[in-house]
Amino acid sequence: MIVGHSYSQDSIPVAVNQQEEKLLSFQEHFFEALAQKAILKFAVAIEHLEKCNELKPNSVSVLFELSKNYGLLNKMIEAVSYAKQALKMEPNNRWVLEHLFEIYLSEKNNKAAIELLEIIAQSNPGRNEQLVLLYFENNQAKKGKELLMSLQEKQLLTPNLKKLLSFSKEKQTTPKTSVVEVKSLSSLLKAFKGSQSFESLQKILSLSEKEDAAIFLAYAKKGVELFPAQSFVYLAYAKALNKEKSYKKSLETLQNGIDFVIDDTNLEADFYLEMSFSYEGLGNKEAALAMKNKSLALRTIK
Repeated sequence: MIVGHSYSQDSIPVAVNQQEEKLLSFQEHFFEALAQKAILKFAVAIEHLEKCNELKPNSVSVLFELSKNYGLLNKMIEAVSYAKQALKMEPNNRWVLEHLFEIYLSEKNNKAAIELLEIIAQSNPGRNEQLVLLYFENNQAKKGKELLMSLQEKQLLTPNLKKLLSFSKEKQTTPKTSVVEVKSLSSLLKAFKGSQSFESLQKILSLSEKEDAAIFLAYAKKGVELFPAQSFVYLAYAKALNKEKSYKKSLETLQNGIDFVIDDTNLEADFYLEMSFSYEGLGNKEAALAMKNKSLALRTIK
């Protein structure tokens, strides 16, 4: 009994020391990973995070950082995988949900992005505006209208959503022939010739981006000439130029137009994302990753 008691007491400090050493090693690798990410050495950061994962498996913080670093290396399969692992541990982790949402959005996986945004909006009603717009942009008008009506009942409509609701009601009360005319690109072009209003131009660019690349390019360029203080037209023109593989000119347009972005983090993030496409087209992968990182960071802090 005395020997057994003595052995038990001796083993406690050993176990405590091992745990302390393990924790200290974990912290050293984790903070080194953050330091390496800060200087854009994402692959080195991943090596340290993998050590953390060995020392303390299933840490949400580690899995989140692994996802972010793989995303910055444009390795989206790994980025998505680690984000999903983190969400298994903490399904309602706001930061991981937002991060994975932005990955899906940047990869144009709109279906998955909408599913995540539906979850995010449950605890953050401010995200409902983006959710409504995504519904309408992805042929889910019924869901978009239902959410609009729900937000109206709760008096949570933003100014933009009020305009959208008003426009939606106008469409419902307008005869079908008139709706077709309003939607057609040719009728919008005719209307613009008479008014040359910014609102008409926005409609032309929104429609022509999907339907007619030549018109999109021509009217985006015209928009920069007619409305040189509107950031929207610079972004549209840059998108058109990127599609034409005029990457250098697109980048110059974005750099000029971003000065006119005021208090709109979404739009600023769109500019940086488009810059990443321009840099990628020019073969500058490091700058492309840096711009994508800026875009993701802006969306994360909302």
